[in-house]
Amino acid sequence: MRAAESPARLRAAFKTPAGFDEREDRVQGVPVLTLTRGDRCIHIQVFGYLGSRFRKPEEYLASEPSRAEAGTIKVAGAKRTLYRRSVSVPGEGAVVEDSLLIPSGKSFMVLSYVSPAGLRDAAWKAFLKSFRLKKV
Repeated sequence: MRAAESPARLRAAFKTPAGFDEREDRVQGVPVLTLTRGDRCIHIQVFGYLGSRFRKPEEYLASEPSRAEAGTIKVAGAKRTLYRRSVSVPGEGAVVEDSLLIPSGKSFMVLSYVSPAGLRDAAWKAFLKSFRLKKV
C-alpha cells in the first residue's frame, strides 16, 4: 500500500515535517503511518473499525496504564487531551512518547510522537498544527 492510500491519509490531511521519511506498515494488523527522522518518530494509527485491536478509545487508553494526562492541546479544530509516558528504547535509554486521540467517523486515530524532546520539538508542533480531518 502506498502512503498516499493509507488509512491515515484517507482520514486526515497533514504536512510531513521537513526531513522526515514516510512509511506505511501494519503492526498487529493495525495500519500505521510512520514519519521518521533520526531518533524522532511520528506514528498515526487507525483503530475502531471491524476487526480492530481497539474498538473504542477507552480500550486503547486502558491498554497502557503508564500513560498519564499531560494537559490539552488544540488539534484539528478541537481541544484534545495530551497523554505522556516514558518509554525505554533498547540502546537509547528513556525517551518521551506524547500521544493524543482524534475521533474520525466511526473510527479513531492515535497520533504519537517518540523523541527525546517530546512536545518541545518544533517538528511535532508543526505536524499537529497542520493536521486536519477529512470527511469520511
